[in-house]
Amino acid sequence: MEWDAKYSVGVDYLDNQHKKIIDYINNVEKMAQTAAAGIEVPTAKILEQVDLLAQYTQSHFADEELLMSRHNMVDLSRHKAIHKNLINQVNTLRGKVNSHGAAVLPILVKFLNEWLQTHILGVDNSYTSIIGRRESP
Repeated sequence: MEWDAKYSVGVDYLDNQHKKIIDYINNVEKMAQTAAAGIEVPTAKILEQVDLLAQYTQSHFADEELLMSRHNMVDLSRHKAIHKNLINQVNTLRGKVNSHGAAVLPILVKFLNEWLQTHILGVDNSYTSIIGRRESP
């Protein structure tokens, strides 16, 4: 996945965080491609990358929620629930990686790519036009 201007939410530091999340997802995707080529990818390396992605994403979610709170966004509780659901889904997939190793990588990559696109283009863009205007000088 590559960053595209259509993913911009109008807030530079959130865009930069989204770019970093894309980098983490791309690392997982590279592991999937390596495994698909018949090269062993140690489960521990996959788990490490998933953990880094999850930790960074949780930090991003905290920043996003703080920004929403500062702007008294009415959908904050719904957005927090969406974030919590995502983290739960990633943890479930992490458990599957722990049990089944690289065999889970295609499912994980598909989920992460679809989630990121849906979340940024749908959920985030539903409020960042307002925040972006307020955050602009």
